[in-house]
Amino acid sequence: MSREDPIFGQQYINGSVFRNHVDHLIFKTRTVSLEHLAFRIELFTDMDRIGLAYALPAALPDLYGKATFPVISLKNIPIGQIDIDYMLVKALPMNRSIRDNIAVSWGRYWKKRNTIEVGHRGMGSSYTKCIENLIKIFILILPPKLMAAARENTVHSLCQAAKNGADFVEFDVQLTKDMQPVIYHDFHVLVEVTGRKKGLFQPKHRHHQLAIKDLSLDQLHLLHLEHPAERLVKTWRVTPTEEEYSQADTNPFPHIKQVFDSVDNDVGFNIEVKYPMKMKDGTHECPAYIERNEFIDVILRNVLEIAGKRRVIFSSFDPDVCTL
Repeated sequence: MSREDPIFGQQYINGSVFRNHVDHLIFKTRTVSLEHLAFRIELFTDMDRIGLAYALPAALPDLYGKATFPVISLKNIPIGQIDIDYMLVKALPMNRSIRDNIAVSWGRYWKKRNTIEVGHRGMGSSYTKCIENLIKIFILILPPKLMAAARENTVHSLCQAAKNGADFVEFDVQLTKDMQPVIYHDFHVLVEVTGRKKGLFQPKHRHHQLAIKDLSLDQLHLLHLEHPAERLVKTWRVTPTEEEYSQADTNPFPHIKQVFDSVDNDVGFNIEVKYPMKMKDGTHECPAYIERNEFIDVILRNVLEIAGKRRVIFSSFDPDVCTL
């Protein structure tokens, strides 16, 4: 697959044109023996071969990464190097029940129907929407409409969207430290720090940012947590009040099984798989994250075991996650 031909197929007899910093070439293959899988890369200028590069198994030790290989001329002289991004996609381990659940797929079936209504994170974004409306207030002096109708990505919010006629609800799923799929949008939360002495901490030092992947499900439910945007708006809370705790469906970080059990079966799910990406400025949303194959396998197994006849769509902003 190339920039000019974005569909996988047999490579042209004369190869594909490649221009540095302009084109990209993607190759895929299947194998049952990784230790014997290698790639031979031939480079041509017009009809003349100018060099070779070999990508051997030992040089591709991980399931995902980058590798650099020397390009050797026909006279066995190094004349350059080639950089490769690679990813290994492992098959999903499946038991009999999972195989039966995916015996029929609707992935290629698109029935003509009216436009459907989808509830974004249930009844809408309740954390980031606030800052957007605050900006409008300050600039246009409009009356405030600070929050969504319900806390986003909670059972209550998803059920309310269903009751209000949503055909589908969209929510975000990621994994905790103990590999439990929970519903939450951001990769980080703020943990409130308690000092030994009263008033020891300045307000800006009161919270410590931690990744969801570094906290277990029990810790997420027990610790006092705040949304990262709390630094901007002091009233944004992730941790419910004591009054809210009495209503289990309003609590953040619900397990995905709780969502499947609680929301009306006739309402479809658009499950956005959250996976951190490298940003344009070189920073990373959440470095040292869970390995992709393991991450996706846990989510798929959980969904396939409990989905039943519910319509489910998976989506992601990470193209490699979509491939998996």
